[in-house]
Amino acid sequence: MGEELSRREISSIYEKYKVEISRENTTNKELLDIIKNLNIEHISFERPDAYMCKGNFVYGIEHFQFSQYEHHKGDVGKIADSSKNNREKLKKDRKFDLKPSTANLYSSFENALSSHMSNVKEYKNNVFNKIGLKSEENKYRFIVLVEDTSDSASYIQKFDTKPVCPILIDKFAKLILGFQDDLWAVIYIGGDTKIKTVEGYTLDELKELKDSGKLYDYKKYRTMHSDDVRMVSKDDAEDDEHILTLTLYDGFFLRD
Repeated sequence: MGEELSRREISSIYEKYKVEISRENTTNKELLDIIKNLNIEHISFERPDAYMCKGNFVYGIEHFQFSQYEHHKGDVGKIADSSKNNREKLKKDRKFDLKPSTANLYSSFENALSSHMSNVKEYKNNVFNKIGLKSEENKYRFIVLVEDTSDSASYIQKFDTKPVCPILIDKFAKLILGFQDDLWAVIYIGGDTKIKTVEGYTLDELKELKDSGKLYDYKKYRTMHSDDVRMVSKDDAEDDEHILTLTLYDGFFLRD
């Protein structure tokens, strides 16, 4: 196990996108330091995807992806991307209706989080075996790095263009808090196809926001795109179409 077997999932995010730290972020200095130095200080691993050693603490970090797109036998957005990258294998043109929604986003997040949290004991044992320490010698904290792969990872209220971080939406936060015995913090990364922002919170912070009624109301938020249809040509990329409908303007379409 270790660097030689790791898929370098976290490093690949920073290599593929410009990653910026969100202005709105944790007030926990320990977590903020991890966020600021995540790219340069994490050690790639496998199960979990990375770990960091700071002072008397060891942080296990598991990365997973989720999206606002419909899921059948997988993320429809990723299936569309795969078709573009392998169009020579297509027998006919393909149409993909991604159907972006916060319901899809939550379902995708719930399935991924629950699956990864079922392995927390294994992750901890693997990290301590790797660095040659016993659990009682160092304090251990587990972090999930959740990557929103939606092309426009933007969640807004009707007639309001200011997006919010989905882990601060009440339904998502309540799900996360169900794992408070094993999970110390959640780091969220999302954006568009070029720029990603990173933002994180400890579970203590999420609980405080929940108890004080400061989380965002899931029922009031929606995706920036209300429709997303992609047409993939089997012959020529120039014949591909990408048709978007923006939530804010009924009947307003974008094509690329």
